Amino acid sequence: VILLDKSFNFEVEHVEFGKRIVLNPLKVYFSPREATERVRLSRKVRNSSVLIPFSGVCPIAVHLANENKEVVCVEINRDACKYCARNLKINKICNVRVICADYELLELRKRFDVVIMPYPERALSFLKKAVKNVKNRGKVIAYTVLSSQEELKIEEPENVKVEVRCVEKVLPYAPKRYKYRVEMEVEFLKHVCFDLDGTLIDSNEAHVNAICAALERNGYKASKERIRSLLGVYVGEIVRIVTGKYSEKVVRDYVNLFNEKFYRDVKVYKHVVDAVKELRKKNILVSLFTSTRRDVAENLLKNLGLFNLFDCIVYGDEIKKGKPDKEGLVLAEKKVNKRVDVYVGDRDIDKKLAENYGCKFVYVREIDKLRASL
Repeated sequence: VILLDKSFNFEVEHVEFGKRIVLNPLKVYFSPREATERVRLSRKVRNSSVLIPFSGVCPIAVHLANENKEVVCVEINRDACKYCARNLKINKICNVRVICADYELLELRKRFDVVIMPYPERALSFLKKAVKNVKNRGKVIAYTVLSSQEELKIEEPENVKVEVRCVEKVLPYAPKRYKYRVEMEVEFLKHVCFDLDGTLIDSNEAHVNAICAALERNGYKASKERIRSLLGVYVGEIVRIVTGKYSEKVVRDYVNLFNEKFYRDVKVYKHVVDAVKELRKKNILVSLFTSTRRDVAENLLKNLGLFNLFDCIVYGDEIKKGKPDKEGLVLAEKKVNKRVDVYVGDRDIDKKLAENYGCKFVYVREIDKLRASL
């Protein structure tokens, strides 16, 4: 039996390939034997957004940070999190964020290009969790312990295709057991896109009132019935149709009036939002395409707590041709790298958009049928 004096400072500094890593081996796990593997990873993963669950004292993040756009580390051990913050500081790294939490319970809405799980005992058991945090056609890199490659078994999550691209032996782990790196590409099999106004939220009257108020402020008049008949079209086009010309002043007044006053009249269709959440749980990509401008829609989504529900959002001012032209759905497809399978809306113009794009259309009143079919 060896008794250690806990008052003694067991903190050490390890240096590998020019990177400094400070830790206390009595409080955190760290393997200096994996230094070469960490360098290999830094050569494989570049120009990406990276998530690292079970990150420890962030030795992988220290190597990856300079070659990637963003790195997020998740670690449950508070001592490890403290050392991670120190290691980032002494290595002068600014693009790494540390979340001290249990990854199994953590709800991360964002998707990353690459997810790296350096937890050989259980990494593959977290694959279902990892696919919720990786982009379509993104990569999951997991470490596991095997006697041979033939022992590897991958359980594909629902609505996801997982293709193993590389299995490589890294280090001996135990007698006749080895640590392997498993590189997988994740492809989502289904993509559902939603309209916003009248579909997810009851906002049509708020938009009508804001547009009418903006027109009146600038000396124009239009009945509410007239404006209602034009909803679904980009607001700038509505102004052009009503006044005979495009007016940035009217559009800007509409934005200001809506954001300052009329957004309070908007209500959420809870059963539709619940359907969106259910689709996400089933590993179905969910996007949003709205004719509303970004400066109105984004502010509204954040106020209603809906902004992080979607894998991508296409706003009205991102496209040149509004509904029913297919450009909005083409852009949604491009953003998530997956063709839209179903478009959900509330108006005939939404149905025409789906026809022009070539996907199935579902009226929002039939959302329960969609939930049952996917």
